[in-house]
Amino acid sequence: MIKRFSSPWVALATFAVTTLLLPAGLAVAQSGARAAAETQQRLVTTGRLIRSGQARNGTARFALLNETGDITAYVVPSAGLSLGSYVNEQVAVTARRVSRGADGLTYLLAQGVTPMDAVGTDALGEMSAGLAGALSPVGELPPETPLPSDVPQLIDDVALAGYEEIDPLSGGVLGDYSMSPPPAPAPAAYHELERVGSSVRPVAHQVEGLPFEVPYEEMPGIADYDGSTAGSYLGYTPSTPGRSCSTCGQHNVCGSACCPCGPAGRLWIRGEYLLWWPKGMDVPVLVTTSTGNPTAQTAGVLGNSGTSVLFGGNEILKESRNGGRFRIGKWLDACQWRGFEVDYFFIENASESFSRTSAGNPILARPFFNTQLNAQDAELVAFPGVVAGTINVAARSDFDAFSPRFRFNLACRNYSPDASSTCGTCNSCGDTYCRPVGGSRVDFTAGYRYMRLDESLQISEQLTSAGTTPTTFDLSDVFDTNNQFHGAELGLVWEGYRGPWSMELVSRFALGNNRRKVRINGSTVSSVGGNTFTDVGGLLALSSNIGDYRDDEFVVIPELAANIGYQIAPNLRFLVGYTFIYWSNVVRPGEQIDLNMNPDLLPPVVATTGQNAPAFSWNDSNYWLQGLNFGLDWRW
Repeated sequence: MIKRFSSPWVALATFAVTTLLLPAGLAVAQSGARAAAETQQRLVTTGRLIRSGQARNGTARFALLNETGDITAYVVPSAGLSLGSYVNEQVAVTARRVSRGADGLTYLLAQGVTPMDAVGTDALGEMSAGLAGALSPVGELPPETPLPSDVPQLIDDVALAGYEEIDPLSGGVLGDYSMSPPPAPAPAAYHELERVGSSVRPVAHQVEGLPFEVPYEEMPGIADYDGSTAGSYLGYTPSTPGRSCSTCGQHNVCGSACCPCGPAGRLWIRGEYLLWWPKGMDVPVLVTTSTGNPTAQTAGVLGNSGTSVLFGGNEILKESRNGGRFRIGKWLDACQWRGFEVDYFFIENASESFSRTSAGNPILARPFFNTQLNAQDAELVAFPGVVAGTINVAARSDFDAFSPRFRFNLACRNYSPDASSTCGTCNSCGDTYCRPVGGSRVDFTAGYRYMRLDESLQISEQLTSAGTTPTTFDLSDVFDTNNQFHGAELGLVWEGYRGPWSMELVSRFALGNNRRKVRINGSTVSSVGGNTFTDVGGLLALSSNIGDYRDDEFVVIPELAANIGYQIAPNLRFLVGYTFIYWSNVVRPGEQIDLNMNPDLLPPVVATTGQNAPAFSWNDSNYWLQGLNFGLDWRW
């Protein structure tokens, strides 16, 4: 039966109420459907949040790192969500959408972020359930069970065309996901975390087929740059946009955020040939001769006419010397922020000698200052009709150093390829990270340094006196010095790279204790008529100064170095450079010789009231090394 309204006004009112309430009901239903769909799509992902450069529009880019420092996904905040305060923290990201962008990388549309230091596993389950709302499971499926064919995928078929399909997020945690494009897997269910009691488990659910397109300006690939100041991760500075490299590296791109700081290689070995010049050793005048007709009392005496120097009075051991330097080091983290290296270098043992034999002509003599006469004097080695003999002088010098040290990165900057380049030397990267074509880094170094300088000077004579009963004498004066430095080493290292070229600038100084040792010894062996006698003391090493002496001196040793390198192979670089090292307050043999001598102290010693000479005193000197180095640096 049809009931008619008794009044047109009642009909009109009924129609108006229906017209107003029906759209509102439909809107509520649609909103509930969208909320349910969004609730079902949320995933909880964990990792360390970092900045990864900037987009073209100036907004910051963010990414998640796993425990090994690899980027697992890029994070785009939803409207009203700020990620800046969570940078460098371990966080859990609740994602509304997951997509693979045009660059082949994974992107998350973040709905919420929670620091992980305040939550545990159970709390993660609560957070997952709480942030996602009241989850209504659509029925649990095993992790590898394909979704029914009528269930829309996370990204529709059009959006997936040409891209790899994303692996299931095991347990909702993306930290185990590799950025390397995986083989296309069998269709699998997408999972989300559901709180069951006090635990968390994945549940299968339907996902609304809403493709998530990522604007290039907001979520560029890791190869994109904008030339602004350095970001907060790794110290890299993004540069010009849009350089990708599809044939290189496990990330298939060239960029800053995925690259460790500096040249590729966690381990490095460097070997160098050294062509260095040391500071020479000062020695007094040790051997003289005379021309003309000097007497036995004036021959070889310094200051007399006709006397000339045969050896001494200048620097010896100052010629260039060959050497080697070897270095091995390793970065202790994937970002190449902290490392350790050991450095050893040496220069070859150097020696210089003088030898002269004479039966009397030419005249040979050893000058000294006679404290009894208060005048210059000389001992005759060869003089006509008086004595014949041989004199030998031998000097030696030996140096090496050892330095283990830590390296700590202070600043790092990488540059992208220029506009005409696709990826620089990217194709040589192999399966490792793809590198930018240039950059620079500054490292602080701290460690220990050991340096050793060991030198000696020896003067010997073999004399035969003229006469009816010849007497032979063997005299020896020995001056040995040893310097051993132990101290702390601090320094700065700047490295710059551009294409195949590189430059390294080093400034270091070591401060610590220099243990100094001086040993003076002398002897005379005389033979008369078949009888041999041995006495303490020679000529300049007598009982007054013979002995072993030690002391300690605080010193500062600076070092400056510069190297230019050229990449000759993917892992091999040729280097040429210069090094300067200065070592103060060292003891050297020549400075320990006292030419003052009291003849009464010559063996055999007689009683004397004269001066106790020669005498020992600490005479400081300095030692420096400078020169060229040529080497190879291999990194792996």
